[in-house]
Amino acid sequence: MVVPAVSFEQAVGILKAHYGAHTQGDVVVSKLDSYIDQNFKVSIDGEARYVLKVANSDESEEQIAAEDEVLHVLSKAKGVQGRAPSVVPTDNGDRYFKNGAHFVRLITFLKGDVLAKVAHTPAVMKDLGALLGSMDNALSVLNIKATHRFLRWDLKAASSVTPLIDFVITNDDKKQLVKHFMDTYEARAPQMAALPLSLIHNDANDYNVLCHGSDTSLTDFGDMVTTYTICELAIALAYCLMDKDLPALLSAAVSMVHSYHSQRSLLKEELELLWWLIAARLCVSVTISAYEATRNPGNKEYIEISAGPAWKLLELMKEAGCEVFTKCVLAACGYCDGDAQTAEVLKAAEVTPVCASRTSYTKDELLAFRRAHCPKTLSIQYKDPLKIVRGRGYHLIDEQGVRYLDCVNNVCHVGHCHPRVVAAGQRQMNELNTNTRYLSDNIVRYIKELLTTMPEGLDHVFLVNSGTEANELAHRLATTFTKREHMLVVDHAYHGHSTSLIKVSPYKFRDQGKQEAPATTSCVDMPDVYRGTYTTDEHGADAAVLYANQVDAKLKELKEHGTEVAAFWAESLMGVGGQVIPPDGWLAKCHEHARKYGAVCIADEVQVGFGRVGTHWWAFQCQGGNVVPDIVTLGKPIGNGHPMAAVVCRKEIADAFSSTGLEYFATFGGNPVSCAIGLEVLNVIRDEGLMQNANDVGEYFKAELLRLQPKYDIVGDVRGKGMFIGAELVCDRESKKPWPKAPLLSELMKEKHVLVTTDGPDNNVLKIKPPIVWDRSCVDTFMKAFDEVLSVLCQDA
Repeated sequence: MVVPAVSFEQAVGILKAHYGAHTQGDVVVSKLDSYIDQNFKVSIDGEARYVLKVANSDESEEQIAAEDEVLHVLSKAKGVQGRAPSVVPTDNGDRYFKNGAHFVRLITFLKGDVLAKVAHTPAVMKDLGALLGSMDNALSVLNIKATHRFLRWDLKAASSVTPLIDFVITNDDKKQLVKHFMDTYEARAPQMAALPLSLIHNDANDYNVLCHGSDTSLTDFGDMVTTYTICELAIALAYCLMDKDLPALLSAAVSMVHSYHSQRSLLKEELELLWWLIAARLCVSVTISAYEATRNPGNKEYIEISAGPAWKLLELMKEAGCEVFTKCVLAACGYCDGDAQTAEVLKAAEVTPVCASRTSYTKDELLAFRRAHCPKTLSIQYKDPLKIVRGRGYHLIDEQGVRYLDCVNNVCHVGHCHPRVVAAGQRQMNELNTNTRYLSDNIVRYIKELLTTMPEGLDHVFLVNSGTEANELAHRLATTFTKREHMLVVDHAYHGHSTSLIKVSPYKFRDQGKQEAPATTSCVDMPDVYRGTYTTDEHGADAAVLYANQVDAKLKELKEHGTEVAAFWAESLMGVGGQVIPPDGWLAKCHEHARKYGAVCIADEVQVGFGRVGTHWWAFQCQGGNVVPDIVTLGKPIGNGHPMAAVVCRKEIADAFSSTGLEYFATFGGNPVSCAIGLEVLNVIRDEGLMQNANDVGEYFKAELLRLQPKYDIVGDVRGKGMFIGAELVCDRESKKPWPKAPLLSELMKEKHVLVTTDGPDNNVLKIKPPIVWDRSCVDTFMKAFDEVLSVLCQDA
């Protein structure tokens, strides 16, 4: 790395050559403090106007461009405009340029005194809190690749300094102090992993915050990183709380937290971890200072003196404990009522608690309202229902902050509230949302990317809003193309809740409605090789052909009675049917028979697509490369919780549909926001290797379930592809009679904070289809709870 060595004369020359339009008059430059860069204050006719920044040679263009984008966004952001530097373009309109080995920029000069030199009044603390909250709101819509980086000052990576502690901190008492806080920090890592992430400034220390009266501003964006959003507040507080006794510390903290919360709502979980993140910043700071002292022994005394206030604050925090601090910030944000001590702190901070409207309804009140005003068909899970207020990764979180392992949510495919997916939607909502009658880049970007996952021949895409709408459209496409009405479906299938789809969903009309198939629908057996008509035990590999031959026989029978079938329609894997995995070769033979009779083949991937099976993007591909449906329907995971769906089909089918002269237009289908979200889901699956993860974790999961079989005879069959897994529970493996206690499992597993359900015609199959971000620790958590619950249920048998 080359540290720049620009003289005053060269700095003036750069200004005259590149910024002549902005530097008319008497130009004077003076040096500003900087660690590895060079910064010059630029005064014009005696007034400080700009800062000329010359970066070190290791500073990448990606990082410079990232800072430029951030400053551009903040220059327009509510509550931040004029309170962060703005980039001044060159005479050629460039926002930065390279001078030899170094990038050069000119930014506006912010007036004021550094926070380290002014009184920390409640007004100053409040203003800084509001500034940071407003800034984090503005930055939350950005997803800049250069900020997804390792940085030793990133509190998400605070543990990276732990190996240094024994070597660089020589005082035993100080060493134990840092170890105490770092051990506590690391013990809370699982809770921190569920916190919201976003791009933050990451260095609001008391020399980067400027004060002009009680108005604050912020400079130096060189350490910005994508990390836990709450770290922004923790870092600022780490410096603002130095050199204060406990009452003053609590007052300053409450002032800043309350004001931040007024601009960006803080979660209870963030506030409960704030104390430990403040301590982590202090530990990182003193450890790095000690490390620098070993590298620069001649400057050791100065370095250690400058770290003094951080050590004092750590000692005070160790002595005081977190309880009072946490109670005060929770009360300031409306999460608890507090007590007399809390009230005194809030009064000193000139703070009125925020009303916690997010928890205003009790579960009993919610249930009473639903019973009074919602239809009884709107079911509720569990005898004692859960009130879920947040989701993070593979956890759902109730109003008490209890985390539940989510084993069944195949909608939030890449994890609840994935920060990249959330940011993609926020960014586009901030720009435009309209319909497909206007040209938009996003629909083209999304469809192009989606088609790269499909086999050749599937090249036309309709974008809609739900799995039901996608299957409804598939029904219309098939009937229009073939000019036929009759559908051949698989028993126990579910394709949607519209009138026409209930007629092709035996799960609805037969299993729930107890009615026979409508006149326009025929059924073949579900290819269940464990307890179905043809089992592997009895028929071996021939079971696939025997099940597929039912399609041929049914189509032949219908034709002999004057009925021709529009489509053979099958879920690629059967979900409500009991997590059934069709035997190899079944779907290929079914398609062969269907096409022989002029029917089109529809693959319903609404439940199982987008890499869930681990080896392929689409579950129908597990049946072999020669299996290419004519129509594929997509839904649930496509938008990670955003209402979105799609139909992909062959060109001739789309053309036949268009030839009717009827426009097909969905108001919200294919809108720019949905397409931005859908595209980011595809990118996340690829970038994070989630398809391979689904395969690896799924194989581990099945192995762990099989390991329980010798212990529990009720674990009859374990089956699955990737993270689509079923465990069929039977009275014994010889009779295979459905185990009647299976439905009790979900209630007992919930008590152990694991959410799982049962399904299948006899409701005896454990249904496992979680977000595909699961890791092995999730499997271990599930298996421990499952083993404990089975031991109780089997003991009671």
